[in-house]
Amino acid sequence: MDPIVKNLVKKGIVKGRSKLLSNEEIKELESLLLKSKNKYLRKGELTQNIIGIDKRIDELLEKILNNSEIQNTLLEFLGKNYLLRKIVVRYNKPDDKGLMLHQDSIGQISLMVLINEQMDGSTVFFPGTQLIPSKKHLAEKVSWNSLKLIKISKLFLKSAIGNPGNYYYFNNRTWHGRMPGISNKTKISLFFPFFPVDAKRKPNYDDEYESSKVDYSTATLKKMLSRQNYYYAVKNFEKVDDKIYSLSMMASDIKQINKYKFYFIYTVLKIIFLEILFFPVTIKRLLNSLIKIIRE
Repeated sequence: MDPIVKNLVKKGIVKGRSKLLSNEEIKELESLLLKSKNKYLRKGELTQNIIGIDKRIDELLEKILNNSEIQNTLLEFLGKNYLLRKIVVRYNKPDDKGLMLHQDSIGQISLMVLINEQMDGSTVFFPGTQLIPSKKHLAEKVSWNSLKLIKISKLFLKSAIGNPGNYYYFNNRTWHGRMPGISNKTKISLFFPFFPVDAKRKPNYDDEYESSKVDYSTATLKKMLSRQNYYYAVKNFEKVDDKIYSLSMMASDIKQINKYKFYFIYTVLKIIFLEILFFPVTIKRLLNSLIKIIRE
């Protein structure tokens, strides 16, 4: 197993090693994104889908997706015929309030590319939590998952730090969140969410970005975005008796837990430690709830 894939299975978050774009191309992409922000980003929003809005942006996205390391990593982790749902640019603005730790869809794997310098990080992760065998969104249950406490809890999390062009792969079941913005600096990141065939992703609102409806000039981008190709692959997958499941769908399988049992135990103990550390917060919340009930 490739070291990047191995660490992605084990920790749910791993930094890539290739140079996706030249320094000049990264600067060009940043400039193009800022121009599109002024033109397309809706008031009050932090993200926008950037596919098909500018031919040069598409060409740079195509170059990223054609990187051999990314191609091999996605193939090993997702299998063939995976779906690229969309490509989103996120602006972590100075007045951004942040986002608490959460989890996304089972089977989803994302590529995150830093467009400008983020040495203090804007996205944080709790490595190893993707191994926890639960379909529920457990990140929302812990007592210390609060934006008021994130400056403290961040000390126990992993920040996706780096220079322009650095990038990370992460399993979206890994607990992750967004730090509040800081003064006078907007951090720009790209997110590429992928789904394997065995996730059997159903049609939803993002079908408006189907490749056949937009005049893309980039073959790889067009193929990865094709809902038609993906749904055809899903139908074929459902017909097979001896199914081969992707690593992304088996992230919390008992085999993976057993393989990385010491890291799994470490992760669970870390969660327990944080619950003990922030126990006063739990007591305070219970008291506030009790007082509210009495007053009512």
